[in-house]
Amino acid sequence: MTHLKAKQEAFCQAYREDSNGAAAARAAGYAEGSAKQQAHRLLTRPEIAERLEELRLEAAEGRARRIDELIASNLPKGFAFIKSTA
Repeated sequence: MTHLKAKQEAFCQAYREDSNGAAAARAAGYAEGSAKQQAHRLLTRPEIAERLEELRLEAAEGRARRIDELIASNLPKGFAFIKSTA
């Protein structure tokens, strides 16, 4: 896991929710008047990009697990399926 300051992590978590940089900056506690500029600055930092990719992969893995569970729970008894590897 990428180590970030608390505000940076809060920005990443908020950005993960709706991909709106200015809104994520405001939600993370950055000033309203400079939220857009702050979001741009954060989004150009390699450690922020790395953390956003980690969060994207975690979300994809969670979706794959839920899909596997839904498929397995709806298969007739005796049938099997190959789980996704995502």
